[in-house]
Amino acid sequence: MSLPVHLVPSLEGVTAGATVVVEGDEAHHAVAVRRLRVGERLVLTDGLGRSAVGEVASTGKRRLDVAVRETASDPEPAPAVTVVQALPKGERGELAVEVLTEVGAARIVPWAAARSVAVWKGERAAKSLARWRSTAREAAKQARRSWHPEVDALAGTAEVAELLRGADLAVVLHED
Repeated sequence: MSLPVHLVPSLEGVTAGATVVVEGDEAHHAVAVRRLRVGERLVLTDGLGRSAVGEVASTGKRRLDVAVRETASDPEPAPAVTVVQALPKGERGELAVEVLTEVGAARIVPWAAARSVAVWKGERAAKSLARWRSTAREAAKQARRSWHPEVDALAGTAEVAELLRGADLAVVLHED
């Protein structure tokens, strides 16, 4: 069985023998949901290519101390694929983000296309973007990716056109 993966803000400078403290929701998930106990092994990642394998040294209600046994640093995957995703209705946007993350997208750009039925405005925009980012983060952990995709802020057609101008290769999926 593969080791559980948990996200930390940074593993920069962490070496074998160090202790990494995981706090907040991530620690709560590890301790209360996964029920990790002292001595159990797990993987920590920062989503920026760095990972650490360690053992649970101690637990608290919203705290987890991990004794690092080994570390790794993976190069950024190449080529870096950016996907522009028009806003779909309902929860299909989260499904698209999940699948794009699983297949290795480096960057996901939500697009307010002229024909999109869904509209992100005001508070809904902030909540929807937060949901897409959370989905990408959780899917990356599930897929055991050490590099997590970046989810940009909502883009309009002008911003997408500018993004395409700077691309080495642009593939546009269209019904025609």
